[in-house]
Amino acid sequence: MTFWGSILKFKVKRDPLSIQKLYFFDPELKEYFELNYRKLYAPDMTIWDLYAAKRYLKEHSIKDTNEDDLFDAYERLAHIEKQAKEKTVKHKMRKGKAPKMTEIKSKLKTEPEVVKEKETKQADNVFDDLFENIETFSIKE
Repeated sequence: MTFWGSILKFKVKRDPLSIQKLYFFDPELKEYFELNYRKLYAPDMTIWDLYAAKRYLKEHSIKDTNEDDLFDAYERLAHIEKQAKEKTVKHKMRKGKAPKMTEIKSKLKTEPEVVKEKETKQADNVFDDLFENIETFSIKE
């Protein structure tokens, strides 16, 4: 039983992975109950996303903010992040492109011929030494 003027303290905890969920501790039942955020259309963001949105608003000198401003800032940050990821993927694809066929052909014309000539000369020298003392025989029936 409570009287006017007395202060009641309750435990309320927040899920850091979703700001849409709060947990209220009932001291009589000694149990937590899940409470949902009052705006169902609110984006499901983490506590760190919330801090980032607040920081974004502060950096852009936006004062007297409300929930909708926070959600808009979160959407802007998500859009910026998406664009950065796409740009990074495109850059990596451009950087890692396969060389053009003209480049490959020009390399094949110059480099392998020189290498092949050296290899065949070395191979010929080795085989010449092996077969130097061979005599041919004729077989008579």
